[in-house]
Formats: sequence, structure tokens, C-alpha cells
Amino acid sequence: MVEKEKSVEENLSSTLGETQAKLKTLEEEKLAAAQKAEEERLAREKAEAEKIAAQKAEEERLAKEKAEAEKVAAQKAKEERLARDKTILDTFALTKVEFKYNSMQLTTKSKKLLNRVASVMKENSNYHYNIQGHTDNRGKDEYNLKLSAKRAEKVKEYLVSKGVDSTILTTEGLGSLQPIASNDTKAGRLLNRRVVFEIVK
Repeated sequence: MVEKEKSVEENLSSTLGETQAKLKTLEEEKLAAAQKAEEERLAREKAEAEKIAAQKAEEERLAKEKAEAEKVAAQKAKEERLARDKTILDTFALTKVEFKYNSMQLTTKSKKLLNRVASVMKENSNYHYNIQGHTDNRGKDEYNLKLSAKRAEKVKEYLVSKGVDSTILTTEGLGSLQPIASNDTKAGRLLNRRVVFEIVK
């Protein structure tokens, strides 16, 4: 009887030991699984953070490249605009539209000069241009103002006839208010009877 009880106790002890071993193994496996899951989570978070950082770095690089490209383009556009302005202003400077005394009729020479002005204006129709008429100081101021305005209008009419858009042209008559030479000489008065051009941005 004693031996039988001893055998039962041994069996129970063995079963208990096996159960405890299994529980320990399960606990270890559970712990290992949890640790692995945590490592995988951290790895995913790290990968996501690296992805976000890489994306941000790429966006910053693209933004920097875009800003640099825009800067270069703006500089190029500015240089091209200045070059166009110089071409236009050089053409205007060489265009000496002069008139005989008390006349608003264009001479053959003046028409040839205005043909070049018309070409430049058509090539740069994104600008607006002001045409100023001037006279010498002979005659009354009121008459000279009207005459200078008519001279400017005459030039505008000619330019429009050569294909320049009339909406980019304005005119004004300044009479004898802005002489560029002495009105005491014939040559000076001839220079003062003129039409000049301005770029209106």
C-alpha cells in the first residue's frame, strides 16, 4: 500500500514537473514572441521614420532645385528684358523724327526711320509706348502744344499703318516745354521740332 502511494506520488510529481516545464516553455515562447513582435514594431517604426526623413529630404532637395531654377530663370528673364530694352532704346535714340517749321508732315527720311521703330514695337508688343511731340519756341504756346500733339498723332498713325497695335501707343504734345537745343539758331530749332519715344512698362 505504501509502495502504491509512493508510486502515485512519483507519478504526480513527474506530471507536475512536466506541466511546469511546459508552462515555462510556453511562457518563454510567449515572451520571445512578444519580444519579436516588439522588435518588428520598432523596425517598422524605424523604417517608416527613415522613409519620412528620406521623403522630406527629397522634397527639400526638389524645393531647393526649384528655387534655384526659378532664380536662374528670373535672372535670365531680367537679362533678356534688359537686352530688349536696350535694343528698343537704342533704336529710339537713333530715330530722329524731325519736322519742317509749322509742319506735321513726315519726311521720306523720317518714314524710313519709323519703319525700324515699327518693327521693334511689333517684336515687343508686350510693352506700351508713349509718343511725345515737341516744337521750337516760335509761335504761341497754345498753338505749339496743339501742333506737337498733332505731330505725335501723325507718327502714331504711321506706325499703326505699319502693323503696330494702336492699343500699345499713347501720344502727348509738349509744345516747346522741353527743348534739347538752343532756339536761337536754325539748327537748334530744327532739333527741337521732333518726336521722341518712351517705353511705358
